[in-house]
Amino acid sequence: LGSGSAKAYTSGLRIGAGNYNGNIDEFAVFDGDKTSLASTIYNAGVPADLTGLDGLEHWWRMGDGTRPAADGTNNLVFDQVNTSIGSDIADADPFSGKWTNYTGNTVSYPSGTAVRVERPSSGGNSQGAAADLTSGGILQSTPAAGTTLKISFVLTTDDSDVYANIYNGSSFVQSTAGGGAKTVYLTMTGSGFVRFGNLDASKFVELSNISVEQVNGSPALLTNGAALNSSVPPTFSRKSVSFDGTDDYALVSHNSDIA
Repeated sequence: LGSGSAKAYTSGLRIGAGNYNGNIDEFAVFDGDKTSLASTIYNAGVPADLTGLDGLEHWWRMGDGTRPAADGTNNLVFDQVNTSIGSDIADADPFSGKWTNYTGNTVSYPSGTAVRVERPSSGGNSQGAAADLTSGGILQSTPAAGTTLKISFVLTTDDSDVYANIYNGSSFVQSTAGGGAKTVYLTMTGSGFVRFGNLDASKFVELSNISVEQVNGSPALLTNGAALNSSVPPTFSRKSVSFDGTDDYALVSHNSDIA
């Protein structure tokens, strides 16, 4: 339990950065002096439910969060103070004319409600086609760096290996392979796009029912190997995040929600 004078927050909060070698659980940020709540928060060293405590601004359960998705989903730990999801910012028509095929593939827009990519029996490209996650692409507005998105869609395909591959400006996050409803969470670092991966020859994939929503609150991204630990300490039978004391941390991107 720590306290002190506020410092300017301009480049992101790094939990566990530096030389910390160990585990962190139930990391919370309060507004103001909470000396009077110290015993309640500490709870004899047993993690307590902080919901409703005065001045609680952010609370990362470091493995035990469940909303808007389970901690660890796409390497994110979710802020449990604000678990709401914003409105859909996908364009009214995120398909027709918005996707660029890779050489040799064929792109079409069945009924204007999906994008369909077919790869020929010879040649073509396993990445299928791509569309930008910008206001000039398939979105109504371009997400700012630090924004975490929930991207949901349906894949219809005859290829059990194909997946959606979503770029956040610096790295890719993959959906699960094959057909069905998919949901991917990622934090934007710059201009992003959606494309496919592992589309085999003579196969097709269709993407439909896409929605793109902002995750409110302040999710933390497990970075450089920071990882969920299933039970530390073992007597608590709950999760925490492990740090190796070198270069790993949980990054909360700088945004207006935390200052």
